[in-house]
Amino acid sequence: IFEAINTIGSYLAPPIVVVFLWGVFWRRGTAAGALAALSSGFAIGFLAFLFDLPVFGETKWLTDRAGIPFMMQGWWSFVICTVIHVGVSLVTKPDPVAIARVEVGKFDSPPPAVWLVTAVMIVLLIAGYWYFE
Repeated sequence: IFEAINTIGSYLAPPIVVVFLWGVFWRRGTAAGALAALSSGFAIGFLAFLFDLPVFGETKWLTDRAGIPFMMQGWWSFVICTVIHVGVSLVTKPDPVAIARVEVGKFDSPPPAVWLVTAVMIVLLIAGYWYFE
């Protein structure tokens, strides 16, 4: 079970980490680059999952035959998603309106329903923590 949980995480986490890290630390990243990295990263993870799912027989093609452990598969997925994100971001133009809003700090205030849902979630988390403590 432990190996399955970590393996699934190594398929799903790399595109999310790429978009988060490059979105925080690189100003030139664009929404198109992030979307391309996420979609291609999830496709890569899905294909890796299919190749390592021993449906017919007991052979995991990437792990056993190619000798690539799941953590290394996650690293290479991260590298591929990074190349895709940077490449697409350099080819596409950033949205000047979004950049101006971020630089000036002019964000729209969220509607009251968002504050209500946030308050309910915080109360539920505290109640769950208190109950299961």
